[in-house]
Parts: sequence; C-alpha cells; structure tokens
Amino acid sequence: MILYHFTSREAAASILRGGISKGDVPLDPVAGFNAPWLTTDPEPLAQQWAESSRYDKTALRLTVRIEDSDKRLVKWTDLASTLEVEKWWFDALDTAGGGGAGSWYVYLGVIPRRNIRYVRGELNAKEQATA
Repeated sequence: MILYHFTSREAAASILRGGISKGDVPLDPVAGFNAPWLTTDPEPLAQQWAESSRYDKTALRLTVRIEDSDKRLVKWTDLASTLEVEKWWFDALDTAGGGGAGSWYVYLGVIPRRNIRYVRGELNAKEQATA
C-alpha cells in the first residue's frame, strides 16, 4: 500500500537516518502515545492539522510503502474504535484535521528508512547526504 507522511525540513535528517518514528496519537485531551501517522491523501493543503505548528510540517511529503499484510499498520477509524476514543474527541480531531478521518492510518512501530520511496520537497545539502 502506498501512503504519505508529511513532515518538516527540521525532521528530515533524523527520518532519513532512522526511519519514521514519531507522531502524536492523542486519545483524549491529556493522554496518548507516540506512533507515526500516514495518509492516503497526497495533497499538502488537505493537511490542516499542520497549521498550528511552528514548523512547516507539510514542507516534505514522503511516499511510503507498507505491505498490506503488515499488522502494525492500522486504520485510524479502527484504532480509535478499538481504543474506545470518545466520539466527541474523535470528532474534534477530525474537525481540527480538516475532515477525512477515513484517510488516516497509524503505524504501531518505526517505519524503516527502506520503506520511504520518494521525498517531495527540497532537501538541503546535509539532508541530501543522509538520503
């Protein structure tokens, strides 16, 4: 399955060295866990969740390949149901993200560098050396 991970230039070197390992999965206003987010939507302008960050988290779009059989890849709507995320919180996250909860996935682990197939956006010389 081809998915996309949006990130800032500030995070590029770390990701290109060690894979995608970070992402905030908020289960309610005070609790959550760390795991990378992926989406089926390749459009940077659709990533409204990124607007509140001090970094441009849509500066780079990583094209990521995850095997369909990889059980660590979970559709966000299924994960939210399994973890009993309250409807009001799920709806608040969906609204803050611009809608489209059905296009989101959470990866329960580190996505290896080898799974990153393409980087869209400009990398500086240091980042290019890492890639």
